[in-house]
Amino acid sequence: MELTATGLLRNLALLLGMTFYPIDYASLIHPQHRHLVVVIITGLLPLPFLWLLLRSFKLQKTLVVLLLSFFIGAFVNLMTVFSVMHCYAILPFVTLMIALLCEQIKNKKVLIVSALLYLLTASFSLLHHGYASFLSGKMGEQMAKSIVRQCDRPVNKVMVIHLDKGETKYSSFWVIPFEAFGWGYSVLQQTGYQWPKTIINEEIRNRKQLKSLLLKAEKAGCDGVWYAEDEQVIRIR
Repeated sequence: MELTATGLLRNLALLLGMTFYPIDYASLIHPQHRHLVVVIITGLLPLPFLWLLLRSFKLQKTLVVLLLSFFIGAFVNLMTVFSVMHCYAILPFVTLMIALLCEQIKNKKVLIVSALLYLLTASFSLLHHGYASFLSGKMGEQMAKSIVRQCDRPVNKVMVIHLDKGETKYSSFWVIPFEAFGWGYSVLQQTGYQWPKTIINEEIRNRKQLKSLLLKAEKAGCDGVWYAEDEQVIRIR
């Protein structure tokens, strides 16, 4: 993947925003789960604390070392693909930097109140991200259970055809249904890893392409064909 200057700046902005500013990105970025009220509330609550941190910011040796560690830890993802899940690895450096800056703030009462609002927002965002992951996992599980119920016998080799509707996802939290389905591999968990032995994935953008893939599945010796659209998986053969 070729990284442009614009792409690098974008990744840097995402890195700084998603690590220091705990707005609920799960309610902001993903269109299907966007909640503007939650975004506004979680966007406003951390601001007093962030303002205090900015006012107390002064370069010192320890802070410089932490900043370097921060960027080194995120370097690989910054140069390739960056998303919110990659922030978790560098949060220890962020925590230490915030602690150092808090030591410079003299008004401890204001610091405590603003820090509590910041932590409340961060905790809510963390729980919402965890809940999003849980729902995505349950969706994949239900899709797998559904197709297993439809099969009247174990399937050795199956072709899974997915209709791509251009769905969007949010990192590994709000995922598209077919990814939650594990491209068909979530079925293995439901069958105790007994079947299917082979899974062939095919993607279409129009239902009219389905007929040609059925012929391809027959030539490939598939004894099962499953069709996935949105959260539904249907056994065709």
